[in-house]
Amino acid sequence: MDATQVQQDVLGAPEPGRKNDPSVEVSLKVPPQSGSSNADRAKPSAASAANAPSKQPTAEVSADKADDGADAAKPGLVQRGKRWLRNSWRLSVACLLSALGGMGITWCMVVDEPAAQVSEDSNAEAPRYVAALSRRHEPIRPLVPFEDLNPDVVSLGRKLFHDPALSGNGRVSCASCHQPAAGGDDGLKRSLGLDGQPGSFNAPTVLNAALNCQQSWDGRSPTLEQHVDGPLTDPAQMGSDWERILKYLTTETSYLREFRTHMEGDPTQERVREAIATYERSLITVNSPFDQWLGGDESALGTEALSGYYTFHKLNCVACHQGELVGGSMFQPLGDMRKYFTAKRQLDERDWGRFHVTKRDSDRFVFRVPGLRNAELTAPYFHDGSAATLEDAVEAMIRYQVGQEPNDEEVRRIAIFLRTLTGDLPE
Repeated sequence: MDATQVQQDVLGAPEPGRKNDPSVEVSLKVPPQSGSSNADRAKPSAASAANAPSKQPTAEVSADKADDGADAAKPGLVQRGKRWLRNSWRLSVACLLSALGGMGITWCMVVDEPAAQVSEDSNAEAPRYVAALSRRHEPIRPLVPFEDLNPDVVSLGRKLFHDPALSGNGRVSCASCHQPAAGGDDGLKRSLGLDGQPGSFNAPTVLNAALNCQQSWDGRSPTLEQHVDGPLTDPAQMGSDWERILKYLTTETSYLREFRTHMEGDPTQERVREAIATYERSLITVNSPFDQWLGGDESALGTEALSGYYTFHKLNCVACHQGELVGGSMFQPLGDMRKYFTAKRQLDERDWGRFHVTKRDSDRFVFRVPGLRNAELTAPYFHDGSAATLEDAVEAMIRYQVGQEPNDEEVRRIAIFLRTLTGDLPE
């Protein structure tokens, strides 16, 4: 019996049109015995062929070798993959057991009671967090206080801000026109300066003034520090000068000690400006009802306030009144859609607005958009104090800036919304 017959006896006859795998055929050949001739190796005896099936378990035919023979006819990547699986299964099982063991240890270390408390707190905060997240793209942003303000410098600046001795006659202080605890202004159409003289403008609030793009109605001062000089040296306001101010601060023992301790030197113009400006940066009125609503507190605003905010949106008031300050970030002409300064109105110098600074004709009647934080406390309104109440101011804005005839109900609801912008006032 030849080798082909042996193969058929062991593996069975091949399927029609398909040959037996040659690699298996090779593996079935009996290894040569020592001392046998080449003829014996080439042609096995009939007895050995007859006994071939019974000797199959002892032949060197293994499942691994059969797989390797089959893999030889396949692409190298598949062959390497199967070998990797055979060789790395022990490592995979070890990694899995290690991971399960680590999870078990972690679970055992968790204290049940605190975990339950955290879960309860998290569930309670979840709706507020989701609400706050949904409002992060609102045009108005919550106020955030300045960080890293030196409290000693703030205290020194507050003392300077409230000291009338800095004025020319010793009777007028910065706080005379800008009262932090009363809304940041003085409630007058035009502030009274030295010897009771009326100033040029309705005093803007000092609260949150650090967030203005520039200071004053006409933007004459780019920074708080630069703005300090104006009121101090203006003859119509405080009527003083730096020589007099520095002489006073140097001879006043308490001031001299505080400057040397907290500002590393004797009083100078720069240090006085820095101290007052640092105090003004501390006057951020956080925690208004509207900011609480932005933070996810659904109970912070009533239905009418929300309706007023919606109307504020609908009329596109947010085009100018947005950001943290709800304004204060740009300049706009007063009477953008309808003429505000008409022949019936007697114009004076203050009405030229930003023209005073730039001398450009295009800046006539242009003013810095006021911030609306704490607006309910800062009547009368506009640069000339011509709007006596908050409702009057809203009505005028709808007519002249939006270009529509105001609706009484819309005016009322917008005013309700604006009152939710009042935050915590400084002492």
